[in-house]
Amino acid sequence: MMFRSVDISNRIDKAHQVHSRTFELSKTQVVNALLQWAENASGSEPDLSRFTDCVYIKDAHGCIIRENQALCDVFANGGTMIGRAVGNDETDSHMDAVLLLGNPWIECQHFASNADGRMCALQTFKRRLDEIEDPAFCILGVTRILGFVDKDEDVRRLSLREQFAVFNTLDDIDHTICRMIADGESTKDIAAAVSLTTKSIENRRQRIMTSLGLRRPVEIVKLLVRLEENRMIDRMR
Repeated sequence: MMFRSVDISNRIDKAHQVHSRTFELSKTQVVNALLQWAENASGSEPDLSRFTDCVYIKDAHGCIIRENQALCDVFANGGTMIGRAVGNDETDSHMDAVLLLGNPWIECQHFASNADGRMCALQTFKRRLDEIEDPAFCILGVTRILGFVDKDEDVRRLSLREQFAVFNTLDDIDHTICRMIADGESTKDIAAAVSLTTKSIENRRQRIMTSLGLRRPVEIVKLLVRLEENRMIDRMR
């Protein structure tokens, strides 16, 4: 990894700890309820209505096949999300791809727009549903809104801790891309360094910016400087 976290536990405030505990509980309740339904189901539908977080089930194509009202209210103004993906960012499909490659679960913080076009900071947990022997029931998702960002609000006014939390979920390749962008390297040089195509680098760079709420590559550089100045990361040279 190109960056090392510094004193992470000292930088998480009490409110964030409470959120982590309640979201962990919510995930557990959803998973247990769904697996219990699968074990006892006799033609009935899984009851997702009692959960306040957005809960949904996807097929292998990444399309929603089951949903609860919370999801519909946030992303469809009370309508339906059946047959669609969640939000409008690439993070959702990226998480699905990771699961379909064989990983049992994935969780991250990211940004996406709700049905009204307002930018939301989200916490999303997804897991494979291998226990349910039905190919249509492929992925379970649980998403919680952490907060809202006005359309015209500059991302620099967001909590730096929130940006750091998102940054910390990026993988080693993404960290390498960020470092090389900060060093002024070209897309071609970055692609050669990580053995990917230039198109893949461009796609990853856009996903990184979307996840961090950034608009331009130069803002990646500015964010890294702010994180270093606040001793939240160390540059590994």
